[in-house]
Amino acid sequence: NDPSSIGSDLLGDEVLDAKFTDTIALSTYTVASDSVKTYDPNFSSQLNGYIIGNFEDPIMGNTFAKIFTQLSPATFDSTFINAQVDSVVLEIPYFEASFYGENQVPYEFVVYELTEDMDESIEYYSDEDFSFGEELGRVSTTPFLPSEDSIDVILQSVYNDGLVRDSVIIDTITAPNHLRITIDNQPFIEKMFGASEDVINNDSLFKDLIKGLHIVSEGTNPGLVGLNLLTPDAGNLVDAAIRVYYKYEKVDTNGTKILPGIASFGISEPDVNAKVVQFEQDPSGFILENYIGSQAISQDYTFVQGTNGTQIKVNFEDLSNFTDYNIVKAELELTTHVFEEDSLSLYPPADRLTISHIPMGDTSKVIIDDLSFAIVAQNVDAMFGGIPIEDETGETPTKYKMNITAHFNKMRDDLVSKDIYISVLTRPQRGSRSVICGSSHPEYPLKLNLYFTE
Repeated sequence: NDPSSIGSDLLGDEVLDAKFTDTIALSTYTVASDSVKTYDPNFSSQLNGYIIGNFEDPIMGNTFAKIFTQLSPATFDSTFINAQVDSVVLEIPYFEASFYGENQVPYEFVVYELTEDMDESIEYYSDEDFSFGEELGRVSTTPFLPSEDSIDVILQSVYNDGLVRDSVIIDTITAPNHLRITIDNQPFIEKMFGASEDVINNDSLFKDLIKGLHIVSEGTNPGLVGLNLLTPDAGNLVDAAIRVYYKYEKVDTNGTKILPGIASFGISEPDVNAKVVQFEQDPSGFILENYIGSQAISQDYTFVQGTNGTQIKVNFEDLSNFTDYNIVKAELELTTHVFEEDSLSLYPPADRLTISHIPMGDTSKVIIDDLSFAIVAQNVDAMFGGIPIEDETGETPTKYKMNITAHFNKMRDDLVSKDIYISVLTRPQRGSRSVICGSSHPEYPLKLNLYFTE
């Protein structure tokens, strides 16, 4: 490709010698999004972070995020059959990158048993819903970030001189902070323990018996929490699973001993368990409601949000005046806005934005070539941008700049539509958002900085 069409490496003499304009006519709109994919059978396409919460954002309104997941036996042995249960705990590590908003206050997490089958071999989107039944357990906890603290995990049970006794603490390990919900629904526990060894050893038969879990946050939350339902990072001692801590008898020449055991019914196995996030948005009564879907008012402020939240649509009205020019660089410039009701400390701008378009004759969005080139080159920040740029003096608001040179040439040549869409990066696992000044904002309009030569 001709470097002048890509727009990288063009910050030297070619730009200095080029003509410049930032007055190209464009229009901005805040548009509601369709559902987003939250599960793919292909491991490489699965989410890292799974969002949960009933988030009331002072600007965007309510985001409801719920989780559905299958469960499978991961590690156990024959001592589990007919053993004596000490405790049953759902353990899930947090995923820091998916946190947004306030997380230093208590959240009420509840887990239910699914009553409807999930299918790990098909794709699922954020509008999926599955039937569920009885509550299995709940906890009120403050989900501080994993990097900030840790907790002690007590391994219960244990052994003595031949007499059956209550469990005692035999060891303690330190693991990154994670969500722990005690499962206290006795019929569910009895169903797990009452299963035959053939059922527990067969993934399909086990899923017929226990279809999975539904995990929600009750009440209203000032933020969203990220959970790691895939294999945790190296050094993380906890993966997502229901763990059954139990005791069993062992008879040998020294008599009868009561020994500890742990059976892990896993969630994190990528090849055998479907894991789905359901999103719902409700901006009623909040600032966003006045702008979404309203073309006239959206010219002043536009809104972009993760999950299945809003996107910003930009329409370039007429580019025919640039048909005979060589486009050196086309850079979209966005300026953030902070409403009085907002809090930058709790709700900072999204850490990365992306741009996509809908190819002619298609209905699905794909990223533009400029971003694709930057990803291949492993140099997104320099070649494409999309990250917040703060003014060190504090005199002007935070901005984003994004290189769209290659795509601008295609729009000019009528090879693609003149509409582009601005989104939060990896939006199914991000709850963050940004308020952006629209194309008619009196001081900081969204604009295109265009460098060109004859």
